[in-house]
Amino acid sequence: MKTRRKLLIAAIGIYFISSPTWADTEILTAKFLGLPNPILKNVEDRFAIIKQEYGDHPTFDDAQAFYKNGPKNIEQAIKPYGFFKAHISRSYLTRKGKTWTAVYVIDLGPPLKIQHIDANLSGPGVDNAALRQCLNDLPIKPGQVLETENYEKAKQQFFQVASEEGYLKAYFDEQLIKINLETNTATIILHFNTRERYYFGPVHFNQDTFSESFLRRYMNFKEGQAFSSQTLLQLQQNLNNTNYFSAVAVTPELQQAPHDAVPIDITLKPNKGQQYNAGIGYGTFTGARLTLDAKFRHLNRFGHHADLQMKLSKVLGGFAAQYVIPGKDPLNEQYSIGANTQKFSPKKR
Repeated sequence: MKTRRKLLIAAIGIYFISSPTWADTEILTAKFLGLPNPILKNVEDRFAIIKQEYGDHPTFDDAQAFYKNGPKNIEQAIKPYGFFKAHISRSYLTRKGKTWTAVYVIDLGPPLKIQHIDANLSGPGVDNAALRQCLNDLPIKPGQVLETENYEKAKQQFFQVASEEGYLKAYFDEQLIKINLETNTATIILHFNTRERYYFGPVHFNQDTFSESFLRRYMNFKEGQAFSSQTLLQLQQNLNNTNYFSAVAVTPELQQAPHDAVPIDITLKPNKGQQYNAGIGYGTFTGARLTLDAKFRHLNRFGHHADLQMKLSKVLGGFAAQYVIPGKDPLNEQYSIGANTQKFSPKKR
């Protein structure tokens, strides 16, 4: 019996000695010499992500793999800045305690430059002024160092302008970067097809608080006008700024567009009709004071609203009221009727 107990204790001891613990965790770090910003930051950010792939408790083997795979990861982080001939002139792996540090000395080599840009428009919008201007103002030019970020900006610029001009299904017939490592140059090809243009179709309001004729005063476009995503965004902001609504959703129904007319669906969630606030304070001149405030956001279906305020104290009391009627252009025209009265009762000495 005693022998079995000793064997059991010995087995438990071996398990705790041989089983991995957090104390065996390696710490991975890296240093990069010879890189300017922002290239250095991009390399560091890439390695920070790679470290996460080894988990919270990397092992000895993980540290070796982290170092061995370093050159190819550095290469991938440098290429977006136009350096395709960079190489690691020297590297080494050091260990201090549980911390492994991979050190790389990097020679960037010559930058790859843009030799030629073949960019053009096709489709029904080939003569659209905004798109022609976009074509002339690309953020990439011959002679520049090839930076893929600027290449992506150029493509995004085409799509953004096309969307604002109503060409909602525009696409690139060809988008390509041709790299010649012998001459260290690049040719960029961007052939943009606008396809057909879309226009604003019928507008539908989903709400039952306000008159539709009143809501249409806020519209900044007419049916049949060229579609613009920026115009819709402005309409949404206009409706949000009225304080009539707690939520505004302006949605183009592209899937339901007959031919080239895009129906617009506007869903409005009204704010509460009344809001009441009360405040208590104290001033050396007024003494204790009470403020009561009431807002009536939609008194009728045409957006009439009113504000009432009452101030009470032993020294100063007052009442203010304002009734507001939206005009034909409610964002810029409002008519108001107001009243204001105050009573001053100086303290008796």
